[in-house]
Amino acid sequence: MKTVSETDALNEAIFKLKHKRVYELELLKEQFHTTYESLKPINLIKNTFSEVSSSPEVKKNILDNVIGLGTGFISKKLLIGNSRNPFKRIIGTILEFAVASVVSKHADGIKSTSQNILHRFPKSEKN
Repeated sequence: MKTVSETDALNEAIFKLKHKRVYELELLKEQFHTTYESLKPINLIKNTFSEVSSSPEVKKNILDNVIGLGTGFISKKLLIGNSRNPFKRIIGTILEFAVASVVSKHADGIKSTSQNILHRFPKSEKN
């Protein structure tokens, strides 16, 4: 009788191991699929972009650079205009990048100064 219970225990252990093997094989297939999807070039680019764009420091730097480039472009248009003179266009481009560089490096000071100036103007009240 001892051999029957040992045989039953052995058969039960084999059954459990087979089910464990099937379960782990399914997990391995899912992990392989997940890894395969994450290593596709488009997904690598998406993940990198989302990580970069979620960083507050990067967002601040991008905003500062956009403000600088916008200011440089506006200053070029105001000072040079739509001139066809190649010398003026070169000077205008140099001026644009110089202004953009200065503004992007000192964006915090410019923002605080402009906020102080705007707070000095009286706010119009709607009646």
